[in-house]
Amino acid sequence: MNKSVLRKINEVMAAKYFSLIVNSTPDITKFDQLTIAIRFVNLDGTPVEGFLCFIPSVGHKSEEMEVAILTKLTELNVNINYCLGQSYDNVRNMSGMYNGLQARIKEKSKNEIFSPWSAHSLNLVGCHAADVTKEGYTFFFTCPKYLCILFCIDMAVGTTFNKFEKYTKLNVCKKLMPDEMVIKIQCL
Repeated sequence: MNKSVLRKINEVMAAKYFSLIVNSTPDITKFDQLTIAIRFVNLDGTPVEGFLCFIPSVGHKSEEMEVAILTKLTELNVNINYCLGQSYDNVRNMSGMYNGLQARIKEKSKNEIFSPWSAHSLNLVGCHAADVTKEGYTFFFTCPKYLCILFCIDMAVGTTFNKFEKYTKLNVCKKLMPDEMVIKIQCL
């Protein structure tokens, strides 16, 4: 196992309490994988968010994902009882409060709080805004720096993409597009 992952696990065990971030999406090769990341507060009080692992395709049903996550956490000696938070995208199999992964993990860790993955929602709005018209697509995806600027403004002000709200119901964006990955890298 990678040394940085082992270091993260040791930090989580020292901090005791953590929050789960889980996403399931195909990569560019169309290979589906479950990604697990964790958030916790270091002993010195610094908040930390870090990648934990990829799990090869386990299916898209909440029970399949639950088994995979709990098995992996047990394998890594991370106690699910100390999970105080969950964050997923807004897909029903993940965030469903009755049958979704959220509900299943909450059964194991009674004190956890669910918080929707707002960055994912913003990503979808940007994707839809750019994809609604030919001009929008041309503007955003041939000039990715403009999209980066708009995302940064939106994160600071929270209003840039509100005017595109009526268009966001037209399409459903299922995965992170290669152009969006380039944009995120350029933003850094």
